[in-house]
Amino acid sequence: MSYLQSESPSDSLYRKAGPCLQTSLGKTQKKACHLLLEELQMDLQPFYMQIPSRPWILGSEIIHVISDKVENFSHYLCKVRDPVCQVLRAQTERMLIIEYVKALIHGKLVCKNSRERQLLAERMCADAEVLSATLSRMGLEQSTLCIPLILSLQELFALKDPSLLSLEVSGLMTMFPDISDDHVLALLELRGDVSRDVRHGVISTMQNHALSLPLDYQPIFTSIPVPAPPPSFCLHPSSCA
Repeated sequence: MSYLQSESPSDSLYRKAGPCLQTSLGKTQKKACHLLLEELQMDLQPFYMQIPSRPWILGSEIIHVISDKVENFSHYLCKVRDPVCQVLRAQTERMLIIEYVKALIHGKLVCKNSRERQLLAERMCADAEVLSATLSRMGLEQSTLCIPLILSLQELFALKDPSLLSLEVSGLMTMFPDISDDHVLALLELRGDVSRDVRHGVISTMQNHALSLPLDYQPIFTSIPVPAPPPSFCLHPSSCA
């Protein structure tokens, strides 16, 4: 392929090619990268489906399996030249955190007590540590997205007093201003101890402190779908009018 690191006669031809040919080759490279990431994403889906769960909270090796598969994938990146290599690394990190957060908010787990909430927070910190080491070995020594986001979200579960959640969410909004009400409500559902009044207070805080996206900010939550609301239960269609 034309973006392998080793120099070849095709590299010289690429540099001498006209703008139209370079554009076409660039599109082909991007498509190939997209297909590689899509294949990795599909390979990881069965493992993300186990997050969150009580086996995961209690010490499952799920994140190690995910990390091993990502590292195996990174071997392909060693053969790719810059800047395509850097793009692939960044997109791999982005895919990892999107799937991780999506798994959290779409899961069926609801913490039963403060002990489970604490275990959940500790598991997320441990996952962040494993992923940080993996990303570092891939060449992303300073994770600016995956690890900061996981560590920020775990604070929502480590917090013992739910009445302080509005303050915690305000800090989360400062770091990730594209997070929506629905994302936050789905995360609070996972806590299992948030009353209707506290939820209302959190949403009011979000609405009163809505932030515009900085010019250099790369949205992340806009790429994370939220769970669909449960269908209304009606004894008769007229009762739902």
